[in-house]
Amino acid sequence: MDSMEEFKAKGLVGKLTLKMSRRNPNRPKMQSDWFFSAVFVAFNVFYKSLFFYFIPFATILYPMVKSLEGNVA
Repeated sequence: MDSMEEFKAKGLVGKLTLKMSRRNPNRPKMQSDWFFSAVFVAFNVFYKSLFFYFIPFATILYPMVKSLEGNVA
């Protein structure tokens, strides 16, 4: 298989830098900044809990339960 190191467009991208983070104290504030921050945090917690805890747990637990169906009365 070919390596991505020989991909010509890779060198054209250059270095990516973050201009301003969400927690930067010097960023301009929106009118309902507290509301949008709360929504961001809620979605962030939901995303992390669903994709990093629930889905791996379910993918491990489901085959175990299916294997026990015929063995446990």
